[in-house]
Amino acid sequence: MHKFEPNDIIAITDKRHGTSGVSGNIPVKLKHNWFQRMLIWLKLIPDTAQFEYKNVWSSRKVIKGIGESLNKEGYYSEDIWDIVNSELKPSIEEGITLYYEILGYLPSGKDIQKNYDYGCKAGEHRVEVYRITYTDPIGRVKEFSWQQIKDYCQKYGLNTVHEFYYGALNNLFDPSCYDFVGYLSENYLEKDCPVCVNKVPAEGICVRLEKNDYKAYKLKSFRFLKGESELQDKGESNIEDEQ
Repeated sequence: MHKFEPNDIIAITDKRHGTSGVSGNIPVKLKHNWFQRMLIWLKLIPDTAQFEYKNVWSSRKVIKGIGESLNKEGYYSEDIWDIVNSELKPSIEEGITLYYEILGYLPSGKDIQKNYDYGCKAGEHRVEVYRITYTDPIGRVKEFSWQQIKDYCQKYGLNTVHEFYYGALNNLFDPSCYDFVGYLSENYLEKDCPVCVNKVPAEGICVRLEKNDYKAYKLKSFRFLKGESELQDKGESNIEDEQ
């Protein structure tokens, strides 16, 4: 609770159980010859000439591609990140990076996360955006607010993660009570996933604090954590861990 002020604007959103992806159209440093480097050093051409905008995409751990170049390390026949990046590419303006969750299934019909279908049929997937940033030509990064994220996604017909609440903290919860985690747990956790056809526990929630210093906090369901631990005990892996 000490991280929040009563008038802070917060967003409470559903935490989805899929695999993370990132797709951007961002400034990538160019390789210059000695003459071009000298012109930049003499300021005869602008610093921005050191960069060009390229499509860059990744999983949670691995950069999958830059421009037309694919990273073959860890690459296998079903690269869902490459598929989703191709779908999102027309929606990514210069400087924009989308952070999202990929849900449902791989094209082969294999679950992205076991039993978490999110209403998709076998072989189908769904993408939900939870964060957007803007990177300027010299590499400074600006976070979009939750409202800006929703507006951008609406502009391009993209899905965001489900929103439970957006507004001032003190319109939702009395900060003097201090037990914010208890309030959130009682109202949002230990429920079945309302989107999945299969009966599985919802993973949890994220609480986003809308300040200049961007912060987001996760709170997971004990039912979900128990199921995740049981799978790990059985030695079952998933593409989120592998990639």
